[in-house]
Amino acid sequence: MNCEFLIIGQGLAGTLLGHALEQIQANFVVLDKVLPYAASPVAAGIIHPVSGRRFVKAWNYDSLLPAFQNTYAQMRNKIGLNPLENLDMHLNLSSVREENDLLSQAHRYGYVDQLVGSIHEDPVFKTSNARYTIPAYKVNIQAMISLFRKRWLGQNIFYPVKLNYNHLKQVKNKWQYQDITADQVVFCEGCYIRDNPWFKHLPIVPNKGQVLILKKPDGYSLNNIMRQKLLFTGFKHSIWTGATYEWEFDSPSPDSTGWKYLNQNLTEAVKIPLEVELHAAGLRPTVSDRKPIIASHPQFPNLWTINGLGTKGASIGPFIINEFIGLMKDRINSGLFAPDRLKE
Repeated sequence: MNCEFLIIGQGLAGTLLGHALEQIQANFVVLDKVLPYAASPVAAGIIHPVSGRRFVKAWNYDSLLPAFQNTYAQMRNKIGLNPLENLDMHLNLSSVREENDLLSQAHRYGYVDQLVGSIHEDPVFKTSNARYTIPAYKVNIQAMISLFRKRWLGQNIFYPVKLNYNHLKQVKNKWQYQDITADQVVFCEGCYIRDNPWFKHLPIVPNKGQVLILKKPDGYSLNNIMRQKLLFTGFKHSIWTGATYEWEFDSPSPDSTGWKYLNQNLTEAVKIPLEVELHAAGLRPTVSDRKPIIASHPQFPNLWTINGLGTKGASIGPFIINEFIGLMKDRINSGLFAPDRLKE
C-alpha cells in the first residue's frame, strides 16, 4: 500500500492530524496500539481561558479559539458527533484574596466581560460567597478517537499494531513498513517518543496526572465545569475530577500520594460523599516552555513528530495541526514534497 502519510499513534494529536489530512484529501495510514498510561484515555478535554492558580489568560487563547471551534465542528459530518461542547465553568473561590486576584487579572488580560457573578447552587458541591462563571468548552476526546478509529478501520487505513522501529526502513526517498510505503512519517507518540530512535533527543518531559472517576448520585447530572482547587465535570456516565500535576514520580501508576491529594480536595468540595469508581493516571507530554513541537529529523526531512501538547492539547492541538498542514503545503509549493496524486 502506498500513502502520502504514515501516522504513528492515534491519541489526540494523531486523530486531529488524520482529520486534517482528510480535509485536504491526502491519503494516509494510521498505526496505533493503545499503550499504558497514555494521556488521552483519561483526559477530560476541558478548555477555558483562565489558566493556573493566578488566573492568567491561557497562552494564545484568542488565536486558538477559532481554530478548535472550526476543527471540531468539521468532524460532525464524518463521525456524527461534534466533540466540542459549550459549557459554563463555575469558579468557586476560597477567599477574598483569590477573588481580588481573579478580578485584577480579568481586567489585565481582557476577559472581564466574560465573567458573570454566579448564584449557582448545586446539590452535590459546596459553594462559596465568591462565585463567578466564565464560558468554557469540553472535548469528548474518548468518543472522538473511538469514532475516527471505527471510520478508518472501515476504510482499511487503520492498523491496531505497535510500530517496531527496527522494521521501518528508508527506501530511496520514502519509508517502508511491512507492506506500507509512505512519503512522510509523522510520529504522534506522546511520552513514548522517548523510545523513538529518531526523536528521543527532543525535550519532551512526562508529567503525571492522576484523576478520580466518581459515581454520580441517582438523578444528578453535572452539566458544567466546577473549579474548586480541583476541576470537576461529567465524564461518560460518571464525574471526572483532577488532576495532579507531577514532575517527579517513581512510577506512572496511580499511587497513594495522588489518592491522598485528590481525596482530600474532593472531601472539601462536596456536600455528600461520592463513591470512587476508578483512580487512574496518565502521562502528559510536556515541554519546559509549554509550547508544542513540530519537528522534522535533521538527516531525514520526511520523518516528523508532533508532540508536547501537554495539559492544553484539546485547545492547542487543532492550531498546531493546522500549522503542520501549512508546512506541508509550503513543501508542495516549493517542490520539496510532490504527492503522487498531484503528478497524475
